[in-house]
Amino acid sequence: MSNLSFIALVVALSLAVPSYAAVLHTVAEINDSLETKGEKTAYDVSGIVLSSQDDGALILEDKTGRMFAYGNETLPKAHPGDIVRLQGYACVCTTSEPWVEVEKVEILRNGTVPPPVDIALSDLDGRRDNYRSVRVTGTVLDVCTD
Repeated sequence: MSNLSFIALVVALSLAVPSYAAVLHTVAEINDSLETKGEKTAYDVSGIVLSSQDDGALILEDKTGRMFAYGNETLPKAHPGDIVRLQGYACVCTTSEPWVEVEKVEILRNGTVPPPVDIALSDLDGRRDNYRSVRVTGTVLDVCTD
């Protein structure tokens, strides 16, 4: 095989690699990918489970942030406080909703859920505090019932 043929083969193979071949390793990278790219991207991330549901969905926190991920009943059940490794993909659906799909769950060890963060209501930030357990104090001024 000549050098030119080899170079042409390498270029052809690199063009054939799908756009989600890059693997994301932090929650911040996943969230950024969902906001800026939206294309299907693989991830492999570890963190602590803050909340989990019977259908396999969970909230994961690593040192860079928090995310909601969709699992299913066939995956190992992670519980709040578990340190886990998740693998799957993130993308933006045709409905323009961000989607983080869990394809593999590895429970690394058991732990405890971090305590809520004390925060002033005026400092509450939806983006920064998304999925964070917070505690606020104040006075109830009115209650509206349905």
